[in-house]
Amino acid sequence: MQQPSVINQRYRVIDFLGSGGFGETYRVEDLEMPSKRWCVLKCLKPIVDDAATYELIQQRFLREATILETLGSQHPQIPTLYAYFQKAGRFYLVQEWIDGRTLLELVQTAGPMPPEQVRAMLDRLLAILEYVHSQRIIHRDIKPDNIILRTGDFAPVLLDFGAVKEAMSTVIRHPQASQSTLVVGTPGFMPSEQSVGRPVYSSDLYALGLTALYALTQKLPDSFASDPATGKLLWRHAVPNLDPGLAAVIDQAIEPYPPHRFATAQQMRTALAQPSPAALPASPGIPSQVATVVAAPRYVSTDLYPPADPDAPKTQRVRRATRRPRSDWRKAALTGGIVGGFIFAGLVVTRLAFFSGNQSDPAEEVPQTTATTPRSEGAAPPEVAPVDEVSPDLEAVPEEEEEPIEPSQSASPQEPDPDEASPADAPPAAEPPPSENGELDASTSAAVVGNLYSAISAQNWDTAAAYFSPDASPPFDPGFFQQFDQVTVSNLRVTSQTDSTMTLVGENTYVWPDGSTQREERSYTIRSEAGQALISDSAFIRMIQARN
Repeated sequence: MQQPSVINQRYRVIDFLGSGGFGETYRVEDLEMPSKRWCVLKCLKPIVDDAATYELIQQRFLREATILETLGSQHPQIPTLYAYFQKAGRFYLVQEWIDGRTLLELVQTAGPMPPEQVRAMLDRLLAILEYVHSQRIIHRDIKPDNIILRTGDFAPVLLDFGAVKEAMSTVIRHPQASQSTLVVGTPGFMPSEQSVGRPVYSSDLYALGLTALYALTQKLPDSFASDPATGKLLWRHAVPNLDPGLAAVIDQAIEPYPPHRFATAQQMRTALAQPSPAALPASPGIPSQVATVVAAPRYVSTDLYPPADPDAPKTQRVRRATRRPRSDWRKAALTGGIVGGFIFAGLVVTRLAFFSGNQSDPAEEVPQTTATTPRSEGAAPPEVAPVDEVSPDLEAVPEEEEEPIEPSQSASPQEPDPDEASPADAPPAAEPPPSENGELDASTSAAVVGNLYSAISAQNWDTAAAYFSPDASPPFDPGFFQQFDQVTVSNLRVTSQTDSTMTLVGENTYVWPDGSTQREERSYTIRSEAGQALISDSAFIRMIQARN
């Protein structure tokens, strides 16, 4: 559709900026402002034109425009919304003009961005997303073309929120008159859950991680191969000397499965500030970033150690402050060996005398043994006990200390195991204990996974969380499961087992409130901890059936 030179009798078109599936974008001049300021005018068109759908789009457009007004007025790196209106069956937005270049244009002309600039840009974009997500808004279309690096301060400005586009894609499905929308996002930068119409907050972090990857490599996500077993992008070879900390943050942001990513923009920003996150190791095949140190064949420098404690013994401080010649060390070693030999010989002689029947000399040892022997009774004089009767008792004490786990492993079936576990760490009583021999069995492990999803379907989040180990990776995230009416697991089968762990694979079915379902295959690692079977790891394997 050809736009007139002046739109709505106020905005004079200066030039055409671009078009997409939802409309066109222009740079315009505001004729009613004294400054004749430049603005961005977006002309949006619905994908259908029947009356019922148009009325619904009007409502959604008003709601989303109100959100844009709030966001732009509260954050300096989101364009301000100046006006919105409807004309000739189309919807218009008038927004602040940002002077600068998009990240896409900048990388195309100047090449890959230096890693430190990428880190700084990520930090500032994450600060924007912290605010956006705090307003319960998901951007849905983060990509290099929707980030402008502002002239002057080089601050990134976030453009083109996808919610308005989604409003334009509203469709009414007859005869039930239920509404649906086309998926909003850009292929390659859009994660799988968004591609089926269910974006979450970490969907924005996924797109942001891929945007950072483009800035570093000048390559679009589709240019990289992926691991067929995990779905992860294999990209680190493209930036071989990248700081491991930044690489690890990007790796976690672009994890294929949402619970494996950062849960919030704040978490990702905190990780970005860490110099070397040990919890996120580099992928195999990347050269080590640790500098090679040549070790000289002499005394090791004490500069590698922290300064001596001022309260430490004086000899310790002198030892750290001075370097003895090798001859001094040999003399010290020789002297120590001679002295040690005499001491050892003395101990041997004393011990032989002790076993020869002279119990009066080591009288001080007998009260110690009787004091540590819980079975001693009465006031019998310690001297009466022969040595060969004391020794078995001394050996029995460690045996009794090594056996406290036995009662929980061999408890009677009538006694519920959770009563014996720590109240703070124990899962709910519905969870079955491990088998009597202390090893996990298939029925116990399957019950843990089944009970987990029963609790999730009932939205008993505390109960569900109790089925996970405190060290579980990823940690349990109730926010992800709140979007479903029900989650079930079936066809659980054991794939591997060790003395303390068992790995199962099962098929999960996710049921949304509208009745649609999705099925996937997942693995679960169950570990025995303090007599309880807990989930220590869970991982996505493959999609069985996309949402229908």
